[in-house]
Amino acid sequence: MKEKIAAGVLVQNPINSDLYLGFKRKKSEGSGSSLPCGKSEEGETSDQTARRECKEETGWNVFLHMLTPYIGNNDDGFQVWIYSADLDEEFGRVLPKSADEGEMVWATAEELIAGPYGEFNRQVFLHFGVKL
Repeated sequence: MKEKIAAGVLVQNPINSDLYLGFKRKKSEGSGSSLPCGKSEEGETSDQTARRECKEETGWNVFLHMLTPYIGNNDDGFQVWIYSADLDEEFGRVLPKSADEGEMVWATAEELIAGPYGEFNRQVFLHFGVKL
């Protein structure tokens, strides 16, 4: 059986370090925001998936840090890789307000922990040394 992989990113706001890039889905597994993340496509590596999903869900390209990603499992049976990343573009440009699946948001760690995949997100923050 082929392993189910998903990947995403943890991006800290370059101006306000208390905020992180999030995505609020229209068809949410619960209320609130989650980290930009999604399923790998055929032939994709986890880092390629993380970059693509962030671009699709938020409009931003990202640069992945050379830190060890957080790797965990979600309730849907996916192995999920979360990479620490920075925006790979000029921060001042206007962002799209929404995408087909939802909208980009800047959220606190607490808001992301209170949203869908909250416990998973908490483990991501702890892995990357974010004080909660």
